[in-house]
Amino acid sequence: EVTYWSNQFNHVTCGEEMQFSTPENIEDHCIRDALDCFRKELAVVRHQCRDQHGKNKISAFEEVLEELLKAMPLNTAAQSEKCSSCEFYQERPFQTFKDKLILMLQRAVNSMYRR
Repeated sequence: EVTYWSNQFNHVTCGEEMQFSTPENIEDHCIRDALDCFRKELAVVRHQCRDQHGKNKISAFEEVLEELLKAMPLNTAAQSEKCSSCEFYQERPFQTFKDKLILMLQRAVNSMYRR
């Protein structure tokens, strides 16, 4: 399913000047927090980029992330304290944002199956 969503982003184009907060170098205990940051930033992508499917793919991906986040165990306060807030992450071009999001999604899915 991760490959499917990666392919769906091929229908989204953003201006070269567009930059998005992109979680990187995430420790395992911060995967959930990072995915939530990606989910929040997708709302910005939806408003600032062009989806050849009329924003449907981006909105659908936001919903997938919301469902995944609901299925993941919550971090303890101590774990979340060690994670960076969304504003901390450097802004990157859309292609980098997309690539990092797909990698994080894969890590999240893999971590859920290890439990």
